Amino acid sequence: IYENIDNTTCFEMILREADKDDRNLIGVVVATNQQRTLYLDNLTTIEIKLDNPKPIISSYESKDKNNSIDFTQGGIVILNDKSVKGLEFDIVFIVLDGFKIYNNDIDNMKKRFYVMCSRAIKKLIILRGNGTQKEIAQLFRIDEKVLRRMNLAKHP
Repeated sequence: IYENIDNTTCFEMILREADKDDRNLIGVVVATNQQRTLYLDNLTTIEIKLDNPKPIISSYESKDKNNSIDFTQGGIVILNDKSVKGLEFDIVFIVLDGFKIYNNDIDNMKKRFYVMCSRAIKKLIILRGNGTQKEIAQLFRIDEKVLRRMNLAKHP
């Protein structure tokens, strides 16, 4: 889990991970369509030095009838959490900002995160910025042997 991470660092981290092996299919799971659009736009347009050509970057939402995502090849797919059930990715990034616990239903949120986390085959990376709801952040207070924490807060 990377904590205190800003959006630009998230975008760069995802693209650098894709650059390591272009055969990997990377899933980026976000909370809202607004975030899905933000990640799609920025991952597509950000200028970053990579060793390989920029990967295929795709996304869809449930109301899209023309889903042309090829899940058999590498690249980056950006999806809302409700769209990932049944899919598998080599690497999964979960962006915690924007998730909310409604009606104090922590058990339901734990189940949703279980589904998101279990989509990863090789690696799971959780990104937590400053906009993460406190109750969501507390769900990831677990043993360091299970989940390594990296704090990217800028220190003066």
